[in-house]
Amino acid sequence: MPIKSNSQSLGDIGEKTVALIFSKYSWSADLIKSDFGEDISCTVFIDNSRTYYYFRCQVKSTKKDSKYIRRLKMVILVFP
Repeated sequence: MPIKSNSQSLGDIGEKTVALIFSKYSWSADLIKSDFGEDISCTVFIDNSRTYYYFRCQVKSTKKDSKYIRRLKMVILVFP
């Protein structure tokens, strides 16, 4: 019988957490089943209306303290 590692469980938790964060902003956030480096497929909604903005992202998870997490530059998107 296959065994699920702690790392795999942590990855699943990370993916679901990011999907919930996107959902908080009324964006669609669908988990991608195949594992080719992309974990979530997301469509952007503005004022409850679907836009043509779509992206896929890869989620990385860690148990380590936040000092091990690198801050990325903030990107501000302006929609027409």
